[in-house]
Amino acid sequence: MSEEIVANRYLLKNLLGKGGMGAVYEADDRLTGHRVALKRVTIDTTLLEFNTRADQSQSALALAHEFRTLASLRHPHIISVLDYGFDAEHQPFFTMNLLTGAQTVEEAAKTRDLGGKVQLLIQLLQALAYLHRRGIVHRDIKPSNVLVDNQQEVRVLDFGLAVEAEKSKDRAGTLRYMSPEVLMGSSATLASDLYAVGVLAYEMLSGKHPFESESISDLISKVLHSQPDIRAVPQEKTDALLPFEHILLRLLAKNPAERYASAGDVIAVLCQAINEPLPAESIEIRESFLQAAQFVGREQELKTLQAALEKAVAGQGSGYLVGGESGVGKSRLLDELRIRAMVSRTIVARGQGVEGGGLPYHLWRDVLRRLVLSASLTDTEVGILKEIVPDIGTLLGREVPDPPELTGNEGQRRLALTVVEVFRRQTQPVFLLMEDLQWADESLTLLKWLLNAVQELPLLIVGSYRNDESPELPAELPIMQVIPLERLSETGIAELSASMLGEAGRQPNVVSLLTHETEGNVFFLVEVVRALAEEAGSLSSIGKVTLPQSVFAGGIQRIIRRRLARVPDWGQELLKLAAVAGRQIDFDLLNHLLKTVILPDLDSWLQACTEAAVLEAQGENWRFSHDKLREAVLDSLSEDERIHLNKQVAEAIEVVYADDLKPHAALLVRHWAAAKDTLKEGHYSLMAADLAFEKNAYRESLRLLHRAMEIKSYQSSDHPQKALAELYNKMGNAALRLSEFDAARRYQNTALEIYQQINDPLGIRNAISEIGDIDLRQGNYDAARKLFEQSLEISRRLNERKKIAYDLMNLGNLAQVQENLTDSLKIREECLDIMRDVGTPVDIARALNNLALSHDLLGNKERALEIHHEALAIRRQINEPQGIAYSLVNMAAIAQEQKEYDKAREMLVEGLVLLRQVGEQMGIASVISILGDIALETGDLNTAQQHMTESLVIRRELGEKHGLAFSLSKLGEIALKFSDFPTALRYFRESLEVRVQLDVLPQKLAGLDGFARAFEAMGKWADALEILMFLQAQPELPGMIQELETRLTTVRGHLAPEADASAAPSLDELITQLLRENPD
Repeated sequence: MSEEIVANRYLLKNLLGKGGMGAVYEADDRLTGHRVALKRVTIDTTLLEFNTRADQSQSALALAHEFRTLASLRHPHIISVLDYGFDAEHQPFFTMNLLTGAQTVEEAAKTRDLGGKVQLLIQLLQALAYLHRRGIVHRDIKPSNVLVDNQQEVRVLDFGLAVEAEKSKDRAGTLRYMSPEVLMGSSATLASDLYAVGVLAYEMLSGKHPFESESISDLISKVLHSQPDIRAVPQEKTDALLPFEHILLRLLAKNPAERYASAGDVIAVLCQAINEPLPAESIEIRESFLQAAQFVGREQELKTLQAALEKAVAGQGSGYLVGGESGVGKSRLLDELRIRAMVSRTIVARGQGVEGGGLPYHLWRDVLRRLVLSASLTDTEVGILKEIVPDIGTLLGREVPDPPELTGNEGQRRLALTVVEVFRRQTQPVFLLMEDLQWADESLTLLKWLLNAVQELPLLIVGSYRNDESPELPAELPIMQVIPLERLSETGIAELSASMLGEAGRQPNVVSLLTHETEGNVFFLVEVVRALAEEAGSLSSIGKVTLPQSVFAGGIQRIIRRRLARVPDWGQELLKLAAVAGRQIDFDLLNHLLKTVILPDLDSWLQACTEAAVLEAQGENWRFSHDKLREAVLDSLSEDERIHLNKQVAEAIEVVYADDLKPHAALLVRHWAAAKDTLKEGHYSLMAADLAFEKNAYRESLRLLHRAMEIKSYQSSDHPQKALAELYNKMGNAALRLSEFDAARRYQNTALEIYQQINDPLGIRNAISEIGDIDLRQGNYDAARKLFEQSLEISRRLNERKKIAYDLMNLGNLAQVQENLTDSLKIREECLDIMRDVGTPVDIARALNNLALSHDLLGNKERALEIHHEALAIRRQINEPQGIAYSLVNMAAIAQEQKEYDKAREMLVEGLVLLRQVGEQMGIASVISILGDIALETGDLNTAQQHMTESLVIRRELGEKHGLAFSLSKLGEIALKFSDFPTALRYFRESLEVRVQLDVLPQKLAGLDGFARAFEAMGKWADALEILMFLQAQPELPGMIQELETRLTTVRGHLAPEADASAAPSLDELITQLLRENPD
């Protein structure tokens, strides 16, 4: 067969089998690299007959139920469903573990003695007991659905016709194994499943069907009216209380009420028949009941999330945070939602936070590995994503070139835009599940960018976090709605208990004990039930024995330690090492650590830990089944053990990842700190701080730098004083990026003092430049200019050409802010000349953009546009979203001046989309205000007011004074158009107050002009004349001379000639007068 890819993930290989409903293929999972069995439904889903519906119109609902059932089953004798979904033709499929060398149970029975055959039947019945406990009727028990694998274990499969017991209405299943009542049209029941087992048992023991027939009609007649020929079953000489003939006759009874009441009862009599004790309840079987316990007590929370999922499928995305203490049931709730998402033709992508750090963007690695399979991406975009998914080339089966170099803020913005594009290009809705966000570090920054676009995507984002550890997280992610998860009520405890124990779980003494011991914490509940089962012998025995007043002395922690103790002694040392390494199992690391422990092999250890329910597999990944288990291992360590084990893990990381330790630096900090090695801790703290700074995780960078300072890491350097100065310089840089100006100034001043003491000119230059940047941001323009000039003088002396260009860039920006436009042009021309020689494409584009702005402000529009186009071409080539947006916005401003409004709007809209994607709020406010200004110029006052108000809100939040003054003035102009003079004066007053704070003359004059326009509109001619005459006398407003003369002529026409003779006030007097006479 020609290879076909299903759901962009599964590469079909060989056809394994085909039936009336579908076909089963051997397939390669591109995501995991594993081979699986894929079952594909090949008929129209509207023709499928499920017993969960009354008519064909409900096929989708029925199909959803079947898949939900499949995904939730976990038992050692049931084939696990790994994944399911819909292919390109909207036909359903699901994948299962691939059984190699399996036989049908009939074939396997041929080579076994009586005891061996009974053991196969018991395993089948154990699987049915599990299904029936969950209220599920299999309805299609037959040899081809009961296989024996190469480990000689029974595996029950094919639940394509399974229904909940209470909803079964129609007949189904293979005719030879149908019970009489089902043939007569009654619903399939637990009893009809046991009838099918009876047929299968008869065949296994005798080698033929109990109702051998030559036609279907003859078969039906015999099933309904004849008794099986029990003489065909070989008679075994045993001391059994019940002969096999009796067991088979009861299983094959015509009246379902005469059959055994449960699969467990059949197991009991079969064991009696061969004089064997009842099989002990294995840990695996007990775990299957505990892990598949019914979802209870979270109906309202699930309803809320289900509604959000439905909206996302319809194209309206949203984000939710589920918060609660460890063990309260967050993962169980999200897993239930995951199952519902999978059946709604939604791609599920899952990320997991890692305590103490991990690789950069660890939370996104598995998410993007899944999503790149179903998105059409360019080579550049794939190259950008290599930073998060190093094996992306192998995953996609193509060569991946490195992207153009882009670092710092620009690099992260490009990465963020690319991640958002991956979500935009999905052809199905996406459910993004992010667990343990309290450990998310720089991954949280990417999440914020995605959240900016979530409402316009078919995307539901749900994150879980420990609200007792990170109570501030909702404030960091304000777009996400919070769902707090409390402990279960007593009613919820009873329901969960019953789902694990049957009706015995509802007994008052059982519920009372569980409530007392666990207080409704779901993890504790399952652990207490597990402990009770160990004491009673089995889950079913709980409720039949006298319960203790408390479970164990020492409470829940003692219970957890008992569970950990089930890992064999030979596996404990590696278990401790794995716990120290983290919740996720790193197999490369563990394989290296195997050299330090005595162990049969890693697979044996994994099996032992899984049987003890300490580790679990999640797809291709393994982890501790709950973080409380890992925490208990860590709590059990002595101080000496903790130091030794952390040292072992740290040294293993240094060996295994020697080629590139920087991504692992944060983990190494944690391990060396725990190992009490401050020398190594300090070394990796600096490395991790640099990486965090590169990823814009400035708070984390500052924390690591503080720690390096605390442990005096600089003392181990060959040049301690220089290392100390560099440490202060880095702290200042991080604090500046966090807008913590006072702290940044303090750090840089200290760095400067040390650099001066050791006579390090380049260090002095760097500190001076950073202090100048602080002054510029705080509006201390004269101080900033002096510092930038000092920095430039040192750079020139040292012939550091790139530093010279950066100093010129700072001076050019400062000159523009201070309205020294000619100076700004000359400085920026020199900056560009140097950047073309030594700068990166990003540097060159920035220098071009700045130079174009100078030409624009000086009226050289054509030259400005030429330079903007060159900058834009570079920015598009390197895929720098924010730079592209700013070039478009600057070009749109020129188009606006030239009255090319449609062209301006087109560029502004493209720029706005990019800025929203990267979450650049200052740029967003700027674009919206320009759109508002265009609407004002074209007479669309309502749109103008709407845009300006939106820009004002953003600028207030940012405290961005230049933009704030502009938005306020424009809102004042709009109010004048509506003749709302009180509102106009209020806006102009606030605008003037902001401009006074900026302390730049042209800004103050613009604020005065707003009042002049208000007075002209109000007919307050004398007040208007006073301001206009003052403005006309200012040399800083050459471009307004003609306009001012026209307005003055109009104003004077309303006044007597002697009005001009009054003495003109000073600027400060005029401002004080206006602010005093026009209060809010």
